[in-house]
Amino acid sequence: MKLADIEARAHQRPFRPFALETVGGPWVEVQSEADIFLPPRRPDIIIVFDPTDRLFILALDQISALAE
Repeated sequence: MKLADIEARAHQRPFRPFALETVGGPWVEVQSEADIFLPPRRPDIIIVFDPTDRLFILALDQISALAE
């Protein structure tokens, strides 16, 4: 998965919820722009709070797909 694809979805206007599919794991839902953080000093990871308040710290190579 490319960081640019995730950044585009995270910063779209108006924001539309989306989900990230993890390799061998769950889908991680992103319900609002405030639920996803793309650390500028660590462009290889993504931090997501899902609707059930779980915290996910994902490396780009752990994300296999992006879906609405």
